[in-house]
Amino acid sequence: MGAGESAKILVPDELFEQEQADSLQVSIERNILLGQKKIELDFSNCKATSAYGLNILALQHAKLKEVGGSLEITQLNSTLKEVMEHVAFDTLIPLSGKSS
Repeated sequence: MGAGESAKILVPDELFEQEQADSLQVSIERNILLGQKKIELDFSNCKATSAYGLNILALQHAKLKEVGGSLEITQLNSTLKEVMEHVAFDTLIPLSGKSS
């Protein structure tokens, strides 16, 4: 992958409110339009999400796959990682927790 084909996006403190999730969606879509094929979502500051937030992530993952790209979720706290694994989100999008 050449330079300019990947992006890292810092996720807000939480994805409970529709406004927060929609803002993340816009950011991801902007990167896709700019030709980014691999997008890493850095969850190091995010403490919680809702079903709406998870839905936005799934939809953006599908959009990236359509253009031959991928989405990766990194720096999850242990609670969020456990929740996402519990609902089998890790079978859709690669997840990684915070480094020790």
